[in-house]
Amino acid sequence: MKIARREVLYLFEAYCTLLRASSSAKDDEEWLEQVEKNGGIIVSVDGIQPEKGNETVYLVRDALTGRVLSAENVTSSETAVMKALLAPVVAVGVKVLGTISDAQESELVALQELWPDVPHQVCQFHALRDASKSAEDRRQAGQNSHEETATRHR
Repeated sequence: MKIARREVLYLFEAYCTLLRASSSAKDDEEWLEQVEKNGGIIVSVDGIQPEKGNETVYLVRDALTGRVLSAENVTSSETAVMKALLAPVVAVGVKVLGTISDAQESELVALQELWPDVPHQVCQFHALRDASKSAEDRRQAGQNSHEETATRHR
């Protein structure tokens, strides 16, 4: 079955709309009780861009409970946009124990400005992916260098 990229973007927008329509975190008494038991939340920020040049879908979750705290489909990933995305989390007023994001500068700056005294961790998936990409790039560069050297010595 084939599906058009435009349809995927439409489905992402519908997904985000449903997430926004769900109850606000500050009204979720069961979640707030769990947050109190946990001593706070760990804010996780992640974005997915289905196609270069298109909007990015960002999800902000509490990594300890999995609860989605904010979701937006945005055209820009600037620090001000990231801070606006995180505003509903700030509004809940719960203790933030830590933050997780990829190494995108605008995300890092927004998290640092909003919670300057909170420890941050780069998402392990992103860190491992970037490390493996770097290793693969070095391997390919070494292979190309070896082939060039072999060609020169012929």
